[in-house]
Amino acid sequence: MRASFAFVLVASSLVACASEAGSPAPEPEVEAPPPEEPAATAPKLETVPCRFIVPRSVEGKTFHCADLSVPENRRVPNGKTIKLHVAVVKGKEGGVPTIELVGGPGGNSDSIVGGVAARRTALLRAYGRFLDAGDLVLFDQRGTGRSLPRLSCGMDERGPASCRADLEKQGIDVAAYDTVENADDVHDLVRALGAAKVDLHGISYGTRLGIEVLKRHPGDVRAAILDGVMPSDVPVLGNFEIAIDRILTTVFAACAADEKCTTTYPNLDATLTQVKAKLDATPFKATDPIYGTYTYDWRAFTSELVQRSYEEGAAARIPWWIHGLLAQTEAEWTAAQDKAMAEAEARYVEEEKADAENPLAAELSAAMRAMGQEDWAATDMAYGMYLSVTCNDYAQHESLAEARAALAKVRPELRDPAAVEDEFAMCEVWAKRPSDPGVRAAPTFGGPVLLIGGALDPATPSVWAEHVATTLPKGQLVTVPTGGHGLMDECGGAMKGAFLLDPTRSVDSACATERTIAFYYDGPKGLRSARANEFGPAIRPASTSMGRVADRVLAAMSAPLVGLPHVREIARHRR
Repeated sequence: MRASFAFVLVASSLVACASEAGSPAPEPEVEAPPPEEPAATAPKLETVPCRFIVPRSVEGKTFHCADLSVPENRRVPNGKTIKLHVAVVKGKEGGVPTIELVGGPGGNSDSIVGGVAARRTALLRAYGRFLDAGDLVLFDQRGTGRSLPRLSCGMDERGPASCRADLEKQGIDVAAYDTVENADDVHDLVRALGAAKVDLHGISYGTRLGIEVLKRHPGDVRAAILDGVMPSDVPVLGNFEIAIDRILTTVFAACAADEKCTTTYPNLDATLTQVKAKLDATPFKATDPIYGTYTYDWRAFTSELVQRSYEEGAAARIPWWIHGLLAQTEAEWTAAQDKAMAEAEARYVEEEKADAENPLAAELSAAMRAMGQEDWAATDMAYGMYLSVTCNDYAQHESLAEARAALAKVRPELRDPAAVEDEFAMCEVWAKRPSDPGVRAAPTFGGPVLLIGGALDPATPSVWAEHVATTLPKGQLVTVPTGGHGLMDECGGAMKGAFLLDPTRSVDSACATERTIAFYYDGPKGLRSARANEFGPAIRPASTSMGRVADRVLAAMSAPLVGLPHVREIARHRR
């Protein structure tokens, strides 16, 4: 979805399949968007110094930042306003701007703004070709990052009730931070940009927001890219296990059909059961540089399995990982963890050397080293926004009984009723408002839409992209057989860039669709880190029920950005 809504977000931390988690909700009539304001009162961008961490030497030259004032609650006439923080990166003169819709919900744009502005390779690979079509517009959504106010709170320590109380003491209308208001914010941003039409690019929860824009403000959009698609009309709470069960079934079957794999890693279902028995009986004691000492038990393993699966190609390592974990002693496992941390640190050093050859990247790194408390808070997950979207958009339309019924269909080893109950419980104490009549409707946008789904995505499974494509008459569907959460490599960047240059043409998707699972062989003693995400721990010790939910949010939040030096460096300095 962390997440997940991946996570990453999307990223999204919430996962499900329409066919397995209940029937889609009926499609109500869509409420008409609010009438246009007179030009004199239309939204305006106010140029301000960037609050994002950026290379200052090119601020105002290759990019600039601004604030956009929008109503906090459009259902309250003449109510108070809030500020969204916006960055505009210069692209093709006279082209169509692309608005980036960040995942989560609760994610922020710092990593993308800083990385693109500094011309870092990983970010340019994912976003560089967008600039060939026009400006790249990034913004922190309401309640997140550098926008004001930010719905931040320590959900792990105090839980959602305390979080809500703290935010309401600040005068924040917590229930107003949902996807409908978010989509109307995008509409205001389009008008403030003065653009006739824009393109949209979203990953994970960003696709859910994009769908809402397509429903409420179709006239704003020329074309849209939805990568790691999160529908508006299927149940999503409590279904991480469904996606992981599907991934294991797919990977285990592929291994059984491969002579070398099935010889090297036989009886994967039985091995998985044995790993659970081992960790239940004698969980490992582990130490993390951020969270200290914790117990690596079966719950930690399954949390890690979720997060690992966000990464493209990572599922091909699952057989090797499971067999290795069964064979390892605690001492061997700990040594493998320490080795992986040392290897990650060595890679950071190499990245710093590469940055030294890129003055803008070096400048950005220096800015990150100087980050203060407010910067740390702004680059963290906005849990309050996560809760507002989850509880308003989904929880009030779904039932715990349906989620339990869906959970009963997965492997017994993967069932975690407590985690499912926690996801619903958190919304019992969170502020909600009557749902907008059209929030559960499917999109019927008539313009070009590129939909991308990873067949091995633990947060937004490819069946969701297939589902949404059925109601979009000009939708192009690309399913990546080995895909994790979000296609952000060179293939994805090239495919998306070509689509934006001419959305009316069929994209060449061979670089994505012709991928096959390449199983990994290195022997159990060579087992590497229990981390897919090398800028932070894959799991953390969760002493509270909210900790289990936070684990999933963390996964969704970071996973879409795995491998991006900017994000990893922030986490590294945070240690």
